[in-house]
Amino acid sequence: MVLALKNKHALKHLLKATKLAKSVFYYQVKINDKPDTYERELALIKNIYHEHKGRYGYRRIHLTLKGEGITLNHKTVQKLMAQLNLKSTVRPKKYSSYKGVWEKQRLMYLNETLMLRRQIRRPDSDRISKPGLTSRLTKMSN
Repeated sequence: MVLALKNKHALKHLLKATKLAKSVFYYQVKINDKPDTYERELALIKNIYHEHKGRYGYRRIHLTLKGEGITLNHKTVQKLMAQLNLKSTVRPKKYSSYKGVWEKQRLMYLNETLMLRRQIRRPDSDRISKPGLTSRLTKMSN
């Protein structure tokens, strides 16, 4: 606002009316003249994101940029994506601690093991015996 009125009025009076220090005014002018440091990277991130239909998060975009020879910290990529309001549409899968087998697989396994038990009836002479095991087995059977 002060910059727009600077041509019509004296800067001293404008700064006094807005209660703005002279150093702060010139600091803001300097910052506004400075070009954006990540302008090229912002465009690349936006292109990669839309190229993959929003399925890439900051990690995959970071790796893609790294593959193209652009080195950026992953936190910087995350910050730039937040500036562009880009978020991955893919959500991580929920954790499931279930480690059992599904019903159909379990039935197949049981059928296989029962069939094997029926088919394989080896005589005692074919079994490999361990010295201590045979004596314990004979004691248990008696």
